[in-house]
Amino acid sequence: MQLMGATVIRSAGSKGLADLVGIYPENREIWLVQVKQAHAPKDLDILREKFKELGKLAGTYTCRCFVFIKVKNKYGFVEVSKPPKEDDLFYVGGSD
Repeated sequence: MQLMGATVIRSAGSKGLADLVGIYPENREIWLVQVKQAHAPKDLDILREKFKELGKLAGTYTCRCFVFIKVKNKYGFVEVSKPPKEDDLFYVGGSD
């Protein structure tokens, strides 16, 4: 995927729907990939049925970019994909 131009995020020991996330900025695509060591069945519909929950995630989404950081003694999400405003901060948790 990296050789194809993607930034790849790996989910080690993934028990979720995707083991890899490939972000392709050139064509503005995101690939969710489940990695298997087995050989593909002759009938690919069997494979599609087995991973239908992953397939349901296909579609168009809005991508928002954040940094999770301490702001004013609270941890929160700061959106970095647009100019900051006070109301753009999403706080979680308490202060330390």
